[in-house]
Amino acid sequence: MNLKIGKIEDKTTTKGIPYIRIRTSEGWLSTFDKKQIEVLKQNIGNTMNIDIETSNQGFKNIKNVEAVAQSGKPNTEDPSNMYADR
Repeated sequence: MNLKIGKIEDKTTTKGIPYIRIRTSEGWLSTFDKKQIEVLKQNIGNTMNIDIETSNQGFKNIKNVEAVAQSGKPNTEDPSNMYADR
């Protein structure tokens, strides 16, 4: 699903595990994945192709993140390498 990345909040669980909460064009999502966090923080204001998984508790978690190319189609490049030359 192509979603625009808005506000990002750094959070910590009650057990001390860091994660982020992301405001998107479809509402709030969360991720604990460090690579996803890095990619999302570098793309505030941009549109990303995001796969969402809803937990049993109703939390919407990010399962996968891909950049969206100018054509609006997902970029299949590994997001962990996306900013290697920057």
